[in-house]
Amino acid sequence: MNKIIKNWSFFRIIRLIAGIILIGVAIQMQLLIIAIFGTMIIIQALVNTTCCDSCNNGSCNTR
Repeated sequence: MNKIIKNWSFFRIIRLIAGIILIGVAIQMQLLIIAIFGTMIIIQALVNTTCCDSCNNGSCNTR
């Protein structure tokens, strides 16, 4: 629960807003795939993860 409440950065807020906008567009256009994508972005914002979250601790070798 602390992960959801604390450490809100600028990009985390942007992800939340983008997810809400995508869900609104999906409802308006009646497209399920956009709603699923918007839900994934909102979950990432709430849990404070990204698609490449395993690389944030410095253990990711990108060479």
